[in-house]
Amino acid sequence: MEFKNLNTAIDKHLGPFCNELIREELIAAAMIDMESITDFESALPRSFADRDWIISKYNEIFGKKSRTMSDAVLKKYKKVFSSFTKAEVELAMNAAKKDEFHISKKFHFCTIEYFSRIDQIDKWVNIAADKFNAENNFVLPKFNVREDI
Repeated sequence: MEFKNLNTAIDKHLGPFCNELIREELIAAAMIDMESITDFESALPRSFADRDWIISKYNEIFGKKSRTMSDAVLKKYKKVFSSFTKAEVELAMNAAKKDEFHISKKFHFCTIEYFSRIDQIDKWVNIAADKFNAENNFVLPKFNVREDI
């Protein structure tokens, strides 16, 4: 990795005749700092990505403008994601959105925290599955056709 700005700053403050060992030591220190930042960022994105995904999906489905969630709620979602996929969480949100009670209450109880509870996700995923099975119970009739042709 080339540190153009660092090399420019070294030249500016220490002059072009700076000892090469000092330059290499400063660049090595900067590389170590960059690696620690990269390690730190690689440890965090899952939770931040989940947080962003949850907020954006919730806003998209319910037409809200939520911008953040607490760390306590994010911890609850980590437990939810250990049992359910993101697709199932989205399915649960969509199923709750179609519920007559929630429609009549203008989604007052459908909060980001509401969907962080495993029992609620389980309930709405099962309700959505039951509705899907009830709507798609079409059985193709058997035709009297010879199959040995």
